[in-house]
Amino acid sequence: MSSLLHPVGPESANVYWRRRAVVVGAAIVLILVIAMIVRAATSGGDEDKKAAPVSSKSPLPSLESPAPTVAVPDCTKADMEVEAEATDSTFASPAKPTFTVAVTNNGTLKCVIDPESVHIHVTSGEDRIFDSDDNCNVEVDPASDPGGNEPAGWETQSDEDLLAELDGDPAAQTESADAGPGLGSATPPNTGSEVVLLEPGATEAIPVSWSRERSAPSCEAYLLTTPGNGTYHAVFSVAGVESGDVVFALS
Repeated sequence: MSSLLHPVGPESANVYWRRRAVVVGAAIVLILVIAMIVRAATSGGDEDKKAAPVSSKSPLPSLESPAPTVAVPDCTKADMEVEAEATDSTFASPAKPTFTVAVTNNGTLKCVIDPESVHIHVTSGEDRIFDSDDNCNVEVDPASDPGGNEPAGWETQSDEDLLAELDGDPAAQTESADAGPGLGSATPPNTGSEVVLLEPGATEAIPVSWSRERSAPSCEAYLLTTPGNGTYHAVFSVAGVESGDVVFALS
């Protein structure tokens, strides 16, 4: 212990104390350097973790991913406006009256309409002339006429054939189609069964023609006399939305 406090040697005590101070200082410097290296390594790892935060957002979808299919709804009564006009004021026989029905989408969303769903109702005064809901495209047995007034050109259809036709027998329907003319029809545009897409504010013009023949709810042939010359009125509707009265004449 005394040698630490009182160095012994050929040199003076001051020399030994200076050597000890140098060794102690070098040791302290070495300890500080090691501490700084350890601290830098530790703090660097923490900063890397902070610099790369984990995103909570989902990754963007691939550009090759198919877009989801959204069904476009039918146009509703609240969204539509229907206007109609005749293509001429008078239609000379045997020309069929033709009309243009304009359907406008007043809603805020796009929707679809079926051109074949256009309904037409034709009158002359108090006389109900034609309604497309009658669907008189097949013959009804003229024998059902209680007055026996069978029109010329109509063939008698048996009860068996009529029942088979109503049951959807294709053979019976074919025979009926060949038996005689139809009982009146309204013709929508030549679009088949394809629907029409209406953007908000868009208008679709649908051409419609009337066969110039009568129809009746019960479709009895003896009631379907040929409409004569005179003034007629037509009202069109799409999905329950009616047009104004369209006036035209037959001559």
